[in-house]
Amino acid sequence: MVLNNLSQSFVIYFPQNFFYPDVNDNWLPLIKRMYLPYRTTEDFMNAQIQTISFPSIAAPAVTQGRWQYEIHKRNGKELDQLFPKEPINITFKLTESYMSYFIIREQFDLFLKYFDIQPLYWAPITVSLLDDAGMETISYRFVQITPTNLSDMSLSYAARLGTYNTFSLGFHYNYFEIWYRDPETGKLQLHHKYDMVREKNQKDMIIQSRNNINNKLSVYDQNHK
Repeated sequence: MVLNNLSQSFVIYFPQNFFYPDVNDNWLPLIKRMYLPYRTTEDFMNAQIQTISFPSIAAPAVTQGRWQYEIHKRNGKELDQLFPKEPINITFKLTESYMSYFIIREQFDLFLKYFDIQPLYWAPITVSLLDDAGMETISYRFVQITPTNLSDMSLSYAARLGTYNTFSLGFHYNYFEIWYRDPETGKLQLHHKYDMVREKNQKDMIIQSRNNINNKLSVYDQNHK
């Protein structure tokens, strides 16, 4: 059976207010003058997204010696710790007047300013998988976005009609969330979220363990003086 990719759709979208106010002020009037006007800059850029390089999972097993044999066990990391920290790339198509490219370029430029400093991270980016009816089945929400690279763009008079060029944006993320659709309620429910409290508790446990060891060593030294 040949699978039809039209029934296996996905959506990548920037949330509202993703772009800085300066970007909206400069580009939204031009976007609304287009033949197919868009309501916001985010709607326009969401419509230009083509592909995304979804991160893989690498979970190398831990090898342990057992007599003359080697056995393998799972490592001590969870899913959010196993995702590679390589940049995720989103591919956009170039539109008339190359607007899509220069909107992202200005957003990137403002992010790197020394003065008029913007927030430390971009707003979260969501990737949702859709069923045949267009309903979300699972969503990945990448949190604390840091842009890392923007590809080049070639201006050429030799461009052919009926074709379009693309460019890509790379970004790092620190954490992610997974949302599944509940078959009973039909609503998306949070399945996995990076737990900052858990990390803090783990650090507190390590510090407490070190303090206990130091206390025991101190008592041992005093008893053997």
